[in-house]
Amino acid sequence: MKFDVEKLMSGIRAYIQLRNDEEKKELYKTLAEQADVIKTLRSTVKDLSSKIEVLETDESTYEIDEAVLSGLIDARIDEKSEALKTTVSIKYDDERTFTVTVDGVVKTFEVPAQIYKGVHEEGGEYHKGDTVTAQGALWHCNQLTTKKPGDSEHWQLAVKSGRK
Repeated sequence: MKFDVEKLMSGIRAYIQLRNDEEKKELYKTLAEQADVIKTLRSTVKDLSSKIEVLETDESTYEIDEAVLSGLIDARIDEKSEALKTTVSIKYDDERTFTVTVDGVVKTFEVPAQIYKGVHEEGGEYHKGDTVTAQGALWHCNQLTTKKPGDSEHWQLAVKSGRK
């Protein structure tokens, strides 16, 4: 296969020239757009400069009575702090219940804590988390009950009695 190197080189040169011409057109278009943006920015800067000059010559614009301003700010702070005042009280029953009152709204919370109640008393009321000693062992209460440990599913053996 034979190539005419001159034709090939001429075609490559024409392609490169065409691409360069297209890139130049794009570059000129971009430069023209940027020139328009610069003109707009210059106009905006000029307008702002004239407004600043007016403000600088008009002294009343900068006159602020600090006492009046301070009074207005203090009044707004007092208004806001009155609206934000909150009454909070917290009561604890010395076991596992907290009662929180916020502006008259009452919420009660129980903390899941184990509390040792001593030797089990027949007919006594035991709450979830209570632990007692019965039959020589330590028992954990799983739910509110008056039943005896070992006789119901309300109790779980925590520590078995030792050998005698």
